[in-house]
Amino acid sequence: MLIVAFGFKVAAVPFHMWTPDVYEGAPTTVTAWMSSATKVAALLLTFRVMTTAFPDNQHLWGWAFAIIATISLAIGNFAALVQKNVKRILAYSAIAQAGFMLIGLSTGSALGGRALMYYLIPYAASAFGTFAIVAARERELGVPVTLDNLAGFGWERPFLGVAMWFFVFGFAGLPLTGGFVGKFYVFAAAYDHGWVWLVIVGVLATLVSLYYYLGIVRAMYMRGPEELQVQPGAGVAVSGGAPAKETLLHLAVGAAFVVSVGSLFAVQPLIDLAQHAASALPL
Repeated sequence: MLIVAFGFKVAAVPFHMWTPDVYEGAPTTVTAWMSSATKVAALLLTFRVMTTAFPDNQHLWGWAFAIIATISLAIGNFAALVQKNVKRILAYSAIAQAGFMLIGLSTGSALGGRALMYYLIPYAASAFGTFAIVAARERELGVPVTLDNLAGFGWERPFLGVAMWFFVFGFAGLPLTGGFVGKFYVFAAAYDHGWVWLVIVGVLATLVSLYYYLGIVRAMYMRGPEELQVQPGAGVAVSGGAPAKETLLHLAVGAAFVVSVGSLFAVQPLIDLAQHAASALPL
């Protein structure tokens, strides 16, 4: 029952049914909070409860979370392939990301705990940043953001476009942000635990995810800025002009960008911090 409850909170399959509709239907600022802070708290709580309350049953709940991680990676990534609404793409991406983090959690080891805690840092920053950028695009258009109406966004909003590029590539685990180290670390925890099959599943899931992550980048950059259609009367320039800048939104995205990219260059201090936090658990 605890695994079901925690699975619901972290949006892992098969307890994920609420996630795409809620992520799409909620105000984007609320979605940004749910995808970052709420997921971080749920995963850390899950790891603490399982390792503290049920250390002698790790061989049982470890396998349960490994299986949940596997089906989360499969369903999250394959469902994202057919989505057009960007918030729904990111919702299914969040389900797949939960699968990656559950790989570290399922090992129930000190290395798995450090991997999980480190992974959450670049993930939370990237998740918050992506939805903040989606919110900026929504304000320009006045309609839900899709891959079609994302055309030209990277040229019209250079900083937000580059930030989105880094965020989604960090989700994919490419060596541009701390997401690369995070994935490597959870794979190392699974390998150290003797679950090579779980590493293979994670690598294959990463390859699948590249398709829709690259699709977002293509939508922003592979179409000319002349295709941009800003809602008339929205208080910003129409096609061809620079939209009005929102200072607070840019600052929020900038902070997320610094954390996401900076975590790649501050690996050792963050790993030490994660190790110190994990030392409080009976691992």
